[in-house]
Amino acid sequence: MYGYNDPTILFLHESEQTFSGRLAMKRNTCGCTAISFDLSKILAASATSSNINLQYFPIIWSVSKLPHDAYMLVSLKETIGGGALVVGMNGIVHINQRAHYSLSLNDFFVNDPEAAVQAPDKSQHTLFFDTVVYLFLSKSRVLFSLKNGDLYVLHIFPSGSSVRKLILTKAKTSVPASCVSFAHVN
Repeated sequence: MYGYNDPTILFLHESEQTFSGRLAMKRNTCGCTAISFDLSKILAASATSSNINLQYFPIIWSVSKLPHDAYMLVSLKETIGGGALVVGMNGIVHINQRAHYSLSLNDFFVNDPEAAVQAPDKSQHTLFFDTVVYLFLSKSRVLFSLKNGDLYVLHIFPSGSSVRKLILTKAKTSVPASCVSFAHVN
């Protein structure tokens, strides 16, 4: 993740497994945990013994009760809110250690009062982000390619150390992409 003194990794995990047939009983079962790696202590400990203690991996922050269908993290630079975008089939959630913001992609995004985030905004399109690939077009614009070939641009509007708004607009339709990359022409 960006903006930390030590290398920091954000893990997406599911504390209790669920599926769409059990959403009436269990929903918002995913979470994210940011763990820091103090390399100086790890290197010193590995030089003296092969047993590296868990105290060298402190948890910086965590968020629970994220949507059950979250499957991908997109790390953001601190100039546009920091943290990460949590991408799920039905919504996109921005998280960091201070604030959360979400964008509902369809009516299946569960707006639960017990959830970590509420969806103040709803996409103008009914979309399913079950298999997408992404590419940063600029610091605050992310291109998503959907499984049917549709291309959408996510505009991120930062406000200090959080995100104020997420807007998704359709760009074009192409062939379905398995990956996306910039091609620099000289």
